[in-house]
Amino acid sequence: MPRLSRAPLRPDPAPGRSRLIQGTLETMNFATTPEQDQLIAMTRDFARDVVGPAQQAMERDDRFPYEAWRQWSDLGMAGILIPEAYGGSAQDRMTYYLCVEELAAVSQVFAQIWQIHCGCSQMYVVLGTEAQKEQWLPRFARGEVTPAFALTEAEAGSDAGGLKTRAVRQENGDWLLNGRKIFISNAGTDISDGTIVMAATGECPDGRKEITCFIVPRGTPGYRLGQSFHKMAWHGMDNRELVFDDVRLPDSARLGPVGKGLT
Repeated sequence: MPRLSRAPLRPDPAPGRSRLIQGTLETMNFATTPEQDQLIAMTRDFARDVVGPAQQAMERDDRFPYEAWRQWSDLGMAGILIPEAYGGSAQDRMTYYLCVEELAAVSQVFAQIWQIHCGCSQMYVVLGTEAQKEQWLPRFARGEVTPAFALTEAEAGSDAGGLKTRAVRQENGDWLLNGRKIFISNAGTDISDGTIVMAATGECPDGRKEITCFIVPRGTPGYRLGQSFHKMAWHGMDNRELVFDDVRLPDSARLGPVGKGLT
């Protein structure tokens, strides 16, 4: 099975479906390029030959599909959206979405594991400092570690602004993080690292909570994995509680500007 090329794939102009946007008729292009067709076929074959058996094992053992993930990463797919400068393939999002569809047709669990990995990686791409990108993105691109997104709490899920986890800035510029997260996916595997944690860091002028993102590496003192949940479905997807007790983080662990965690 060929490894993913690093050449960006962009659709060529082709007949498509029209739509009216602000009084202007635009044409949406639904045609795929030969390169995209090749990648779709590769993903379909991988889903059938590797992900399908892995899904059966996940249903039986409720264990993260490490071997299937390694093979998927070896094809370059863990870094599909990561810039080439950091070891990724820099593909466009439509190509990524087409591959998600192929995976999800066989295993929604494996597709979701990949989506979380890619979504968190993009937060590093968009919000990260150069030092953060150099530290984490090459590892994400190789698939040797996978990040998680820790937002949901027992009383804050759809209402993200209701979260109670707090990070308080110390006199020396560090942050002291305290709180609990729940139902966090991809955070408790053997390869989980670089978890992104959303925490309240103050109050906005309109009274809403000021929410900021922080990177919490594996093994940080005060950070521990809580209970893992037994589910009716989504077996193989690690989903658990995260606990933060006086976790001290340098300001360099902040991902993006203060108070811009939900913007």
